[in-house]
Amino acid sequence: SISNGLTIGDDWELAADGVLAGGKPGLLPFVPFLSGATTGHVEQAMSKLAKVEPERRRGELQAALAAFADNIFPDVDWAGRIPEELLMGSTVYQRGRVQGQRELLARQLTKRFGKRGEALVARTQLASESVLVQASDLLGEKLSDDELHERLGKVLPVEADGK
Repeated sequence: SISNGLTIGDDWELAADGVLAGGKPGLLPFVPFLSGATTGHVEQAMSKLAKVEPERRRGELQAALAAFADNIFPDVDWAGRIPEELLMGSTVYQRGRVQGQRELLARQLTKRFGKRGEALVARTQLASESVLVQASDLLGEKLSDDELHERLGKVLPVEADGK
């Protein structure tokens, strides 16, 4: 047994009920993975997190809970239960959005250049969000394939941004 009602079984699993009773908001995103967890437990965790201050921390914790709960209970729209402004400001959401931009750009480069674009596609993995936007904008310009390839080669980083 651990303080605040948390219990650990022989296999070191925390019980969902114990974490919900424990008063430690930082553990609530893990509720979907805990012993005995149900959608009701996740809903309780989401409600408890809705009261966390500051707002930025609340958004981060709720977004993490939604991401984890989607893996265990995929039939519920967990992210839809978070106010949009909180969700969009969370690191989890921002990273997902940037990854989506990266994947779209990679598909467009592959479609436009085929095998010739493989090096550019690889370089999208190193690009910051602003560079991805800049590269996407170039795809919308009326440029020849050679000119576009050259300009993208100048925009997309050869090594990770900031190095």
